[in-house]
Amino acid sequence: MDPTASGLRRLFDLVQDSGGHWSGDTLHLPTSIGTGFMRLLSPEPGLKLAIHSFILTEALTLDREADYTQPETLLVAFHAFDPAPQAALHLSTARITSSTLGLTTQLPAQTAIFIVALAIDKTLLSNWLPDAEKLLPALFTNQHPVVLDTLLTPEIQAVLRQVAVSRPAHPLDNFFYKIKMQELLYWLFWELALRAMTPVRLLHPADAEKIYQVRTALLANLSDPPNLPSLAEVVG
Repeated sequence: MDPTASGLRRLFDLVQDSGGHWSGDTLHLPTSIGTGFMRLLSPEPGLKLAIHSFILTEALTLDREADYTQPETLLVAFHAFDPAPQAALHLSTARITSSTLGLTTQLPAQTAIFIVALAIDKTLLSNWLPDAEKLLPALFTNQHPVVLDTLLTPEIQAVLRQVAVSRPAHPLDNFFYKIKMQELLYWLFWELALRAMTPVRLLHPADAEKIYQVRTALLANLSDPPNLPSLAEVVG
């Protein structure tokens, strides 16, 4: 179970191949790519965590391929951009997806990027949030791909700021990060529960991927958005 499967595996590989160096559980970016780091943690069985904090020299597009080998895993990613250009501002979101869905992630250049990516077993999530399956049953099915996202709420942003603070290694780190991930998921589910009365539409994975292709194309240049015929041609 790998949190870099959220679409950031390519970036990990790129950083390592370009001369990035490890310091404990932290991988530092080489100056050819940018500045900052990526950190891998495993606070408890069933939960893996990747913390990313960097500024890229050039914009990157990261593709995540669908993975059907981990149907019991949910991928949760919190993306924050600061200072945010017009497009990046709208890309600051919290997103839950099943590992069976392929998606594309856009990372802008010369922008402070902070991402917390989780890979969590559905069983562990049920233990933490026993009412989650009642509120959002679509998350716990293996028959259809899942994707839910929302803008970052002030509560989520507050927890992300706590996680973003550089901390020296400590024996209680696993406990700290477990609590903070629980807080993030609590506020995320609180926000998503507001949609609980809206019927969930089931999509084929290819359709879901095309919807996000349209989203990316629209956000790439909000001052001059593409017209409907050109969008239809891009996504087929």
